[in-house]
Amino acid sequence: MEKYILVTTLCKDKKVAENICDTLLGKHLVAGCQVSKVDSKYWWNGNLQLSHEYRLEFRSVYRLFDYIVDEIKELHDYEIPEISCVEIMDANDDFLEWISQYSLDSYEGEDGDESEDEEEQDSEFGLL
Repeated sequence: MEKYILVTTLCKDKKVAENICDTLLGKHLVAGCQVSKVDSKYWWNGNLQLSHEYRLEFRSVYRLFDYIVDEIKELHDYEIPEISCVEIMDANDDFLEWISQYSLDSYEGEDGDESEDEEEQDSEFGLL
């Protein structure tokens, strides 16, 4: 049985967030992405930090998680980005089928083959 996941990362720069979202969607590694502005407090280099960030949350399947991590690391603006996932334990079947259709079933694999629709998806979404 397929494992469905929510993947999360945070970015400081809006353009980086949009690029990560567009890239993962364009490569069919994820079925959908939500971007929201958040205020974060965290420790970094021994100091408590407060920053405004963009939180990205993706829907995908666990089999693609390593590829998602590789893409996010390549595009990210943080030295040590948080890239985490949690399993979707229960959801309606139509939703899970949608995730499979637009990520797993459409993903072309490591050879870099692009789908016919990818050129249309290369345009910037203009998020937030």
